[in-house]
Amino acid sequence: MKKYFLIILIGICTHLTFGQKAALVSVDKKGIEIDSSTLAQIARSEAGKILSYEMMDRYDIEEILRKNNYNQIPCYSKTCLVQAGKLLGANIMITATIEKVGNKIALNIREINVDSNKISKSYIEDYLFLPSEMTRIFRCAFHKMYQLPIDESEFLSLTNPNYLPGSKNNPEEIIMKNSGPRFGFVGFTGESADYIKRPKTDGGLGGYPVMFQFGYQFEKQYLNEGNLQGLVEIIPLITGTDQGRFVPSLTLLNGLREQKNGWEFAFGPSFTFARKATGYFDSTNTFVPSYYNPQNYPLVERLDSRGDVQLVTGFVIGVGKTIKTGRLNMPFNAYIKPTKKNIQFGLSWGFNVSKSKK
Repeated sequence: MKKYFLIILIGICTHLTFGQKAALVSVDKKGIEIDSSTLAQIARSEAGKILSYEMMDRYDIEEILRKNNYNQIPCYSKTCLVQAGKLLGANIMITATIEKVGNKIALNIREINVDSNKISKSYIEDYLFLPSEMTRIFRCAFHKMYQLPIDESEFLSLTNPNYLPGSKNNPEEIIMKNSGPRFGFVGFTGESADYIKRPKTDGGLGGYPVMFQFGYQFEKQYLNEGNLQGLVEIIPLITGTDQGRFVPSLTLLNGLREQKNGWEFAFGPSFTFARKATGYFDSTNTFVPSYYNPQNYPLVERLDSRGDVQLVTGFVIGVGKTIKTGRLNMPFNAYIKPTKKNIQFGLSWGFNVSKSKK
């Protein structure tokens, strides 16, 4: 007896829940190029996945309203929606308004109880202007409206412009791009430091092994997903103007940047020019730049201002962090360039203003 009573009770509850109908006839939109019928179908589909009501199909709605000569579609007001709901035999009517406000989508969803002629639920939220993500936006909106579990990371990716600003969740918004001027200092050790400090009479530069650098960083993103950017950086620099020198260099870097906190790591080859001379050290340990060696001293090559200009290559490893203040980006970088006979290390700083992606 108890078994039959339980079955009947379940049947009554099921009828009360699933016997009710819900309908969504139209979505009002402003400033969005997607047509209203497509938006309505997306909203209808997402609502139908979570509502306990029977969600009426688009074609059933259109046929019933046409047979009843109901011509007030699109229909947005409560009075209009209640009238349409009675013709459709729906207990619940759902409507939505979508409007572009600045770089946001203002979304307003209402649930209207046809029997009581009252708004039974409503939901208002600002989302990022992502017309291509309307399915995800409606999915999150209906879950929020009916207080159902939601993927918070997905919700934040649709509402917070600083949360994982990649091409999926933030294609129209600001992305970090650090092309701009660079200033800094480079320090030398080993053979390079000896060459710089050596007197000019001995083929040196008579300078100090820390020099000022300035140049420009050209940057291109080839990956912009989630919280990571893949970068190619081209950095031409001029070194040594503070000591009367003009040493051009070019560095090509490939790296990754974490956008949320601005950390980055990069590596790649560098190219510069230096004067090198071939010669020998005589009996007084004085370097003589000459191929002619009457005493058969061992010939060596060294950095020497009396030599010929040669291309010098190296490998750079760098790390950095970008500090953001509004649209102003200030990247700070440290790098090291190890070679067989010396190590160079440097610090640089730059700035640029971010622009919205067009």
